Amino acid sequence: MHFDRLMRREFIALISGAAATWPFPARAQQPTTRVRQIAVLLRIAQDDPDAQRDLQNFRKGLWELGWTVGNNILIEYRYANADPAQIQTYAAELVGLPAEVVLAGGSFPVAALRRETRTTPIVFVRVADPVSQGFVASLAHPGANVTGFSSLEYDLSGKWLALLKGIAPHLVRVALMFNPPTAPYGSGFLRSFETAAPSFAVKPIGALIHDPAEIEGTMSVLGSGTDGGLIVLLTPLPTFIASRSSRLPRAIVCPLSTAIATLPLPAA
Repeated sequence: MHFDRLMRREFIALISGAAATWPFPARAQQPTTRVRQIAVLLRIAQDDPDAQRDLQNFRKGLWELGWTVGNNILIEYRYANADPAQIQTYAAELVGLPAEVVLAGGSFPVAALRRETRTTPIVFVRVADPVSQGFVASLAHPGANVTGFSSLEYDLSGKWLALLKGIAPHLVRVALMFNPPTAPYGSGFLRSFETAAPSFAVKPIGALIHDPAEIEGTMSVLGSGTDGGLIVLLTPLPTFIASRSSRLPRAIVCPLSTAIATLPLPAA
């Protein structure tokens, strides 16, 4: 199943399933006696089209279970636009509502919420290896107040390399680009990426960036020839990356988009 379809299905099922366990008198056509509150904390911008599409499906899933916004549930949204300080501020706000369950999109929101509460249920999506990040005890038995769906396994880095080589078979240099403060899972992907690289006859490069200037520098180095490729663990995705440099690598894969995105090849 395609990644985006799988993610959306699980995105709806997990949080909607949590809501389905609440007592719900309206199922028996009785008056609703209490309005439940759900909180949503996302690390991306409010106008991100992928996020809005997922949230629309999320609300649809709740509606199919009998939960209607403005009737028996309220949903509070916070969009942090990849700002760690803002994520922590919003986490405190949402826990203080108090929300009865919080949907967290990404590792940073989960970590921020765990610093604020060990009792409010937290359901996560878009989290890589939640066990190694300390969010859950195990995938089978998460424990504590955190559960969710992990669709990002570290061994995917080998599949991303295969995709790049399929686009541009003559690649010999490939960089994995991420921002450590906002992508704490990046180091795990980097280790897997470095292990897989020899099988694809490419030199692995860890491109740990912290500001736009470093993005431009990496793009310039990789774009100096026709043998450079790039895997990007950043958002916003292709259009932002392409805008940072006039010279692009031979092929770019942005796997954290809801659809695996590839930029058109520059002229050889």
